[in-house]
Amino acid sequence: MNINYIFDSKGLPEYAVVPIKIWQKMNQQLSNNNDKQNKVRKFDPSNYKGLIRKQNIDLEKEISDMRSEWTRNF
Repeated sequence: MNINYIFDSKGLPEYAVVPIKIWQKMNQQLSNNNDKQNKVRKFDPSNYKGLIRKQNIDLEKEISDMRSEWTRNF
């Protein structure tokens, strides 16, 4: 399993894509810690749905730019 990164136009990592198995394990550990400490609420990614929608991103252009950056070694 690999964690993949999405980079911005300057080449800096902006997002991390985590496999679901790693996500579930992390979420379980966070839940266990929350039960012990009762200080932190459980993280729910659905609370962040639509977060980047307000940034007026041209998705077709972004996808095209990402595809042009891919290298293929066949």
